Amino acid sequence: MNRVTPGFGFYYYPDENRLEPIEGANSWGLFSTFNILLSNITLVHRSYSKLPEKIDLKNGLSNFKSNKENDLYGKLFKIDDSINIPQPYTCGPDEHHTLYTDKLVKGLQPYIKKYFNLSDELVEIKNKLLRKYNLLNQDYISAIFRGTDQFTDRGGRISVNCVPYDRIAKSLITDIPEEDRRLIIQSEEPRVVNHFKHLLGAMHIEETDIGTIGPLGLPIPTSNLDEWVKYYVVSIYIHSQAKSLITYTGNSGFFATLFRGNLNGVYQESAFTLEPEFFFKKN
Repeated sequence: MNRVTPGFGFYYYPDENRLEPIEGANSWGLFSTFNILLSNITLVHRSYSKLPEKIDLKNGLSNFKSNKENDLYGKLFKIDDSINIPQPYTCGPDEHHTLYTDKLVKGLQPYIKKYFNLSDELVEIKNKLLRKYNLLNQDYISAIFRGTDQFTDRGGRISVNCVPYDRIAKSLITDIPEEDRRLIIQSEEPRVVNHFKHLLGAMHIEETDIGTIGPLGLPIPTSNLDEWVKYYVVSIYIHSQAKSLITYTGNSGFFATLFRGNLNGVYQESAFTLEPEFFFKKN
């Protein structure tokens, strides 16, 4: 069977117009896999003048599904066959660790709209959560903090705590009447969630709780994995629709920005993008 590797991490089968992950992809994170998939979709478009018709993730994301044979892509997303993309726009697999630009976000919008539509089940979950947390047709502020996603090719491991996020959030809600304040926090760290809840009155989508994990542990739960994945993807989408989005620079934050479709009201942590020399003073 003829197959090629258009970019990092995926095989492309031109005769079937299908993408699937390479061996070893099961160790990747959830939105890390989606980010690498997105890159390969754009590379296929550029190199073969085709838009993949089939996305097969049965060989990927085993850490995120109880039945290892399941294809999570088909459960989480659906392809919009009505969308044609005349001109290719390519991105590499490391765009999530850059400062996002209007050109990047707008260039990738056709691919997001075609390949990363929430499935019908996830749309139902989204509407249910919007009603539950009183966010439907309301302005709200979002903060996404990832304590266990602190690695970058440029600066090594950067321990940026949640205080800068706290300060930005405070500045945004100060002028909002208390009864109208709506702030949601997404983090795998209970201490960060509790900090935002107690000091800023934030809400956390409790369906994405994972319990206590070690400093380098995988931020995934040990039970109800299939349901958790659905709720986590939906939560990132809900965060993306906030009036103001405060986000770390990484895979989930990148997709929240892409789901959003623009940089209006986005506050992106820039520490990830800085060169190592920034963190040292030469005497």
